[in-house]
Amino acid sequence: FVVPAGQRDPVAAAELVDLLLRHGVRVERADAPVLAGREVYPAGSYVIPAAQPYRQFLLTMLRRQRYPEVVPYAGGPVLPPYDITTWSLPISMGVEVTEAEDLSASGGGPARLTAIQAVDWPGGDVTSGAGGYLISHAADTAFTALNRLEAEGKKVYWLKRPVEGVAGSAPGDLWIPADQETPEALGRLSRDAHVPVTPLAKAPAGPALRVKPVRVGLYKPWVASIDEGWTRFLLEQYGFAYETLDNARMKDGTYRGKVTTILLPSVEADILDRGEPASEDRRRFWSPLPPPY
Repeated sequence: FVVPAGQRDPVAAAELVDLLLRHGVRVERADAPVLAGREVYPAGSYVIPAAQPYRQFLLTMLRRQRYPEVVPYAGGPVLPPYDITTWSLPISMGVEVTEAEDLSASGGGPARLTAIQAVDWPGGDVTSGAGGYLISHAADTAFTALNRLEAEGKKVYWLKRPVEGVAGSAPGDLWIPADQETPEALGRLSRDAHVPVTPLAKAPAGPALRVKPVRVGLYKPWVASIDEGWTRFLLEQYGFAYETLDNARMKDGTYRGKVTTILLPSVEADILDRGEPASEDRRRFWSPLPPPY
């Protein structure tokens, strides 16, 4: 398998390779361009040989799976999955991964590969930029950086146009004016969040939207909600400020002025209305709660 260099989200690609390394998979880095099938991949691409002890784990994680059409009886409906239909990391993480039958140097002969123990994470030291600093929105960790900057009271802007002369710039990139943060502080943020920060010689031209901090109120019903738990996990991973809103807080309105956005997880209307599921299927796994809940 080849994980090409130059991914749209370089952080997600590094995270995928890091996951494989932490699970005992052998990973190598191409020291020079490699030929896989009819494609040439640049130096710095990750190569994961399939001939290794954790081969079966590797195939399960990187290949596409088809959810089996299991039916309870002939002609019956396909049984729905409990939660997931595939373990395919490239699909779930949005990373380009290519499976190849053979690998060689782009000019012929064996590929030049070096086994690695750790990935090269994006991000690093940041030099001074008279025109401010740019963070690409392509990486998910851009939002981690955004939330940390706003928590410190820094002004951050969302650009409506690409920055001229900056390769890969696109609408939605984040711009931090030069007077908002020091290069040293941005370097620490870049290394910590694994997000590249580009110094600019002059401020971007064109419209820019000031991003306002958001404080989320996440509704949590007394009937356990998987969707609420996963949503809370994501908010924590990306550094969004949030408050848990239970039934009492939703009713008394004490959240007013403390949250800017309310998120309702995917729960049935019956749970919102009466605190208990209505469907027979759901009630099989439900125990009655005391009246206050």
